[in-house]
Amino acid sequence: MSDNEQLITDDNSYSGSDSESEISLNDSGSYESSFSDCSSDEETESSDDLTQVRNFYELDITNPPSPPPRFPFTANPAVHLNIDLSNGTLQFLDIFFDDNLLEIIVSETNKYADRTIRNSNLRRKSRAKKNGNQQRRTKFKCFLL
Repeated sequence: MSDNEQLITDDNSYSGSDSESEISLNDSGSYESSFSDCSSDEETESSDDLTQVRNFYELDITNPPSPPPRFPFTANPAVHLNIDLSNGTLQFLDIFFDDNLLEIIVSETNKYADRTIRNSNLRRKSRAKKNGNQQRRTKFKCFLL
């Protein structure tokens, strides 16, 4: 390219009209932008508002613009569940520790036990290996309480 590098883009995705914008990079490193629109007067007014947004300008990094204000959090942070706790707290525990999670915990524990047994020198009278099953998972739930 020449002294001015130019990029021409089709802006149909932004304004919904047939328009073309041209962005130039000068030798000094600053950006120049021009916008031409081929549409009706109504669309011209709305696109005029958007041209100010699309213009590139250099930011002063030593004095950045202030951030937008934080929006207030007005909700009440809590867990909202429709359960009856009169049957016991095990029902509440079932919400968080469902069978899928317990299956993952049991399988990972069994994998760890297999690796430990294979990679270590076990004594002769060490305990026999017992894989987890549904009955042991239920006992585990009660243990968590």
